[in-house]
Amino acid sequence: MITNRYLGAILLITGTCVGAGMLGLPVMTSHLGFGLSLVVITALWGVMCFTGLLVLEVSLWFSEDVSYISMAHKTLGRWGRWIAWVSFLLLLYALMVAYLMAGNALISGAVSWLFGVDVPAWEGIVPWVVVFGLLIVLGAHAVDVINKFFMLGLCVFFAMMATVIAPHMHTNIENVSHPAFILLALPVVITSFGYHIIIPTVCSYVQRDARALKKVIVIGSALPLLIYLLWQWLVFSVLPQTGPNSLHDIYLSGDAAGGLTHAVSMLADNAIVSLAVRFFIFFAVASSFIGVAMGLFDLLSDGVKSSAIPANRFVIACLTFVPPILFTLLYPQGFLMALGYGGVFVAVLHGIMPALMVWRGRYHLQLAKKQYQVMGGRVALVAVILISLVVVYAQLALSVG
Repeated sequence: MITNRYLGAILLITGTCVGAGMLGLPVMTSHLGFGLSLVVITALWGVMCFTGLLVLEVSLWFSEDVSYISMAHKTLGRWGRWIAWVSFLLLLYALMVAYLMAGNALISGAVSWLFGVDVPAWEGIVPWVVVFGLLIVLGAHAVDVINKFFMLGLCVFFAMMATVIAPHMHTNIENVSHPAFILLALPVVITSFGYHIIIPTVCSYVQRDARALKKVIVIGSALPLLIYLLWQWLVFSVLPQTGPNSLHDIYLSGDAAGGLTHAVSMLADNAIVSLAVRFFIFFAVASSFIGVAMGLFDLLSDGVKSSAIPANRFVIACLTFVPPILFTLLYPQGFLMALGYGGVFVAVLHGIMPALMVWRGRYHLQLAKKQYQVMGGRVALVAVILISLVVVYAQLALSVG
């Protein structure tokens, strides 16, 4: 029973990380070349694993169950609570936009591939909003059932895709590296390792066992790292960095989901390959979208006195879906941009705030307990804050050219 509980906690962290964010990884790191991209992804995993352990330390300070926002309030005060709440809200909206764009591209591309008919941008969005909106309104049980199906599909079609693409992989991977583009990749890479918001829940689930929780966080975040490295190898082995149907072309289009699907299908020229890639990307996007939509719905529900009233649930559903829909229609090629801005809020929520909470709790409020403390001291906390600020700067600098 204990082993199953630990395994469940590990998979919960892994499932929270792995999703549509991985579609942006090979595109945004393509300018770095294969070798340097692996170094950058691994280095940022190390940073995010460290900050995950910081959140664990804070969680263990409190005997009662606390949410991430409550932890920010207890350690940083009212301003910490508001920064956490607003950052969380903006992060979820940014991810909603990214996943709606990816879903729109997938459905429009599938219709075009099957029937040779181009559909208007809004028609690709409608199925996502109708189906997922209904699931969200129905509640957590419906979401839990369908999400298990999506995760199973993600694993099955990843294995199938890797198998059918293998004959088309190159033995000599193109590895032209431009280190100056590291800043360009940071926001999307850090977004792909965002799981910190569920650590308080995992902490309660594993009965606040500090030693076990440390292993759960390290292993649970290392599995996505392994998946991402394999995904990088797969994509870089099939697609060129530059030229026709290249990673650079996909980057310029801003549409990672549709671009990767089209490029791999064109290069392999095989219906089975195309089908496997389309279904893998569909399940990656769908599993991420449903979790983000549910999180945003729950967060907005906190601002409504009674979300059990049907009229209120309808209003919350509109607040959840309408703003991302409008943004998607105005900026239909903004998938990578939305992921990039998501990286800003991940840097704040999962980089800067954990370091500030630990600093405040350890050295001012004297909340630190002997059962668990992350090593590194003040120097490590300052380093995490500086790295997170670099990520924020990278996206802001990119947005102004």
